[in-house]
Amino acid sequence: FCFGAGSLTGTTFRAPEGIYCVGRNQLSPGDYTVSRQHFTVACVNGNLFLQDAGSANKTYVGNQLADSPVQLLAGQQITIAGNIATYTSN
Repeated sequence: FCFGAGSLTGTTFRAPEGIYCVGRNQLSPGDYTVSRQHFTVACVNGNLFLQDAGSANKTYVGNQLADSPVQLLAGQQITIAGNIATYTSN
C-alpha cells in the first residue's frame, strides 16, 4: 500500500508471502504515533490480510477498526495512526 497523507506520505509498503508484525521500525522510526508493533499483515496466496496488533493509535480499514483480520481489496483506504494509505494489489 502507498501512503498519501500523514508523516508517512510517499512511503510504499510491500508485503511478501508470509505473516509479519509491522511497526515504527519498519515504517518510520521517528514517528512515535506508530507503535513498535502496530499491525500484523499476512500475505497468503497473493491475498493480503491486515489486523491491528493492539496499538495505541489503532489501524483502520475504511472506517472500521481492524481488530480482527480484514482481507484488503484494491482501492481500500487504510489508516495507521493517522497516516492514510491506499491498498493496491500490485
